[in-house]
Amino acid sequence: VGIGETWEERVDSLFAIKDLNDAYGHIQELIIQNFCPKQGIIMEKYPPPDFVDMLKIVAITRLVFGKDMNVQIPPNLNPGTYQLFLYSGVNDLGGVSPITIDYVNPEAPWPRLESMKELSEAAGFTLRERLPVYPEFIDEKYIDAPLLERVRAAVDELGYVPLEETDANGSN
Repeated sequence: VGIGETWEERVDSLFAIKDLNDAYGHIQELIIQNFCPKQGIIMEKYPPPDFVDMLKIVAITRLVFGKDMNVQIPPNLNPGTYQLFLYSGVNDLGGVSPITIDYVNPEAPWPRLESMKELSEAAGFTLRERLPVYPEFIDEKYIDAPLLERVRAAVDELGYVPLEETDANGSN
């Protein structure tokens, strides 16, 4: 979001993605990623999208796709505000690593997991660790049988990493 597209183009893009997903049921998530200017790129002086515009497009995404689609924003590109996106429809804060940098956006450090947990809980939400595959895609339609057994062994009845394991590993 924020690379020069109009609001009409944003919404049209969402409906085009929805049409594809309605036909094939293959989309696990929608990542609503805000443009962040970087030194050395053509758009380095271009402003990032407004925070309120980001909240709006997330809310529109949730309305277009309904409650069953996973909507994600990158928390490291929205420092200090990412938890507010939970109110506008985000249900996933992306892949965050306590070990590695974000190789796509190395200039934007990951938030600390403890901080993410605290801010999510303060906003009335529970931060849960998941595998790279979303819970609703943990079945034989999407995962080969030998791997599916291992995936199912790694998750709880909701399809998330068990809370006991995340607490023991120091991540949530």
